[in-house]
Amino acid sequence: MELTARDRVVGVLKTVGLNKLAAKVAYRLEGFKTANTAVLGAVDRSFEHVRANGISGDYLEFGVFKGASLLHAQKVADKLGLVGMRFIGF
Repeated sequence: MELTARDRVVGVLKTVGLNKLAAKVAYRLEGFKTANTAVLGAVDRSFEHVRANGISGDYLEFGVFKGASLLHAQKVADKLGLVGMRFIGF
């Protein structure tokens, strides 16, 4: 498998110990982004289904990376008036 330019740069940064510094710089330039934006739409649709059908319960998310999708779920639940729902991330 051929490495991309990004993979090669990350490899060099890891080798010289600058990968954490590079990540901080990238986050400052790009901002806080979720790893998978497709999840956000799925959360929206799921919570609309929950509200429309009067389903109660908690929200559990496995594989939390930066927490952006978990935060998105909390905001959607608030917007839709889903009170009493607990949010748990693993």
